[in-house]
Amino acid sequence: MPKKRLSLSSLKRRQQKIEQEGYLLDCWIGQYQPGGTAKGIKKYFHLRSRKPLPHGKKSQHLKADEVPYYLKLITNGRAFKKLTKQIEQLTHKRTVVQTLTSSETDEWSTPPHYIGLAKQVMGAIDLDPASNALAQQWIEAETYYTIKDNGLMQPWFGRLWLNPPYGNQVRLWTEKALHCYENGAIREGILLVKPAVGSKWYQRLSKQLLRCEPDERIKFINAQGQTQSSPVHGNTLFYLGKNRERFQAVFSDLGTISVPC
Repeated sequence: MPKKRLSLSSLKRRQQKIEQEGYLLDCWIGQYQPGGTAKGIKKYFHLRSRKPLPHGKKSQHLKADEVPYYLKLITNGRAFKKLTKQIEQLTHKRTVVQTLTSSETDEWSTPPHYIGLAKQVMGAIDLDPASNALAQQWIEAETYYTIKDNGLMQPWFGRLWLNPPYGNQVRLWTEKALHCYENGAIREGILLVKPAVGSKWYQRLSKQLLRCEPDERIKFINAQGQTQSSPVHGNTLFYLGKNRERFQAVFSDLGTISVPC
């Protein structure tokens, strides 16, 4: 039968138990037979260590009845060291998984075809506030912000392309787009989002903006430049601006165009 994998919490519990019992790291017990007139009388034992012991030296004389106690501490030390390595490996693995699956750090870029359609409508893209250097090879925005820039906190202007990070903050990105359009900072914009029909922010966009729902799911491009093989959800493209007829004409071949009520 395969060995059962221990959880991070169980590993830490084992480590805490060893700490309560006591342990010694990188130690071993050596023994030697005395020579001279004492030869053959009895063996002497030394606790040895790679690092100085509490008394400052790397060895300590032991009596025979002390040996079992120190052997236990040494055994505990080896177990403690092994557990520490397992905990570090599991913690690192979890961090990697969280990074790869986090909506705030996992960047999925929009394929060039959709960017080309957006440029047909708006002429060019002045700002992409949620982007990266890879995507800019084909988006070619005059200004773009990366995760490090925190585009949500930067000024927005001109002709906007927005593919916001998925997650709880998507509402903030779409609300800022609407606000910047209403106050004149944004002249025109196209927002690409994952449908969230039950969300208030999505309902608000649907009631106010022209939208296109592509017939085919968009195969996004990951940070390594690889195309997503099997998208798990569809997408909606919302249009901000006065060139509504142009948006309908360009995006109608992509999917269903819906006019706000």
